[in-house]
Amino acid sequence: MSQRVGQTRLCEQLGMDGGGRCGKGHALTPSESVLPFLVRRGFHPKLGARPMRDAIEKLVGDAVSTDLLTGGKACGQLVVEENGCFLSVRK
Repeated sequence: MSQRVGQTRLCEQLGMDGGGRCGKGHALTPSESVLPFLVRRGFHPKLGARPMRDAIEKLVGDAVSTDLLTGGKACGQLVVEENGCFLSVRK
């Protein structure tokens, strides 16, 4: 799957249009490392990509929730943290 197709599907899954704007008023732009991270976390050897939606909802939801709880607006770039374990929103 090409990077562009993957990003398009990720945006569809997150409810964003091509410009990174979400339906709920949040503006998130995934960094280049987010798609491979989500594929690694959402793929299961026996189940294939079926767990992908749950992984996306959990990981992106956690990043947005954390940003909102710390006074952010959940707008910016969605990035993989340095430890490679979770996503966060950077301004």
